[in-house]
Amino acid sequence: MRYMIMHKTSAYWETGPKPTPEVIQRVGGMVGEMIAAGVLTAGDGLAPSSQGARVRLAKGAPSVTPGPFGGNGALPARYALFRASTLDQAAEYAGRFGKIFGDVTVDVRPVNEAWDLGFAPKPEGLMTRRYMAIINADAASEAGGPLGPERTAALKRFTEDLEAAGMFIGIEHFEPGSKGKRLRPAAGATGAAPAAKAKYIVMDGPFTETKELIGGFVTVEVPSIAEAVHWAQKYLEAVDTEEVDVRGLAG
Repeated sequence: MRYMIMHKTSAYWETGPKPTPEVIQRVGGMVGEMIAAGVLTAGDGLAPSSQGARVRLAKGAPSVTPGPFGGNGALPARYALFRASTLDQAAEYAGRFGKIFGDVTVDVRPVNEAWDLGFAPKPEGLMTRRYMAIINADAASEAGGPLGPERTAALKRFTEDLEAAGMFIGIEHFEPGSKGKRLRPAAGATGAAPAAKAKYIVMDGPFTETKELIGGFVTVEVPSIAEAVHWAQKYLEAVDTEEVDVRGLAG
């Protein structure tokens, strides 16, 4: 099964700094270990919310508020990855995506590319960039029920429209938070501490809230959530963060 391991952003990362050589080295080592084990299927970081927008749906009508914005206490329920030429276009796509699921809130932010972090030059002639639109959870999504034929059909139309425009990348749905795990380092166990000495607090879902936005993530394919937690511990060390959530992807 696939699990997403995600960390929260912070006031520091919201200012838009590039990662330090130490962070790059640690994350690179973790990614190499995941690749060698054959478990890594995806991984990305998200740009500061100042480069994104929040889209709220009320009776099917979207209202868009440009960033910056903070976490609003809600957990992620599902997300869409797509390309867009501008933030306005990305917000339009995010509104269409959210409308499928009713009166929801959708946060849309750019996905960091290698050239955003100074690792490679931007490809010549590239006029779009990747965006991630995250729909916040509600009681219906946390109940874990099926989408139903109407929403399934609407999601298919949305996907086909973006595919026809050459903008679609993917859509994922999270399992309810009750099936997830949350990890925090115990006192004195942050940073690059050796894994053998690190101590972690692992909490079972459901989680009542999250106060911060997603900062980045990896997706692993492993047999159980216990193994996903094993990789989440390595992720927590590499990224040097205060909290990591592990959520199953429902497909």
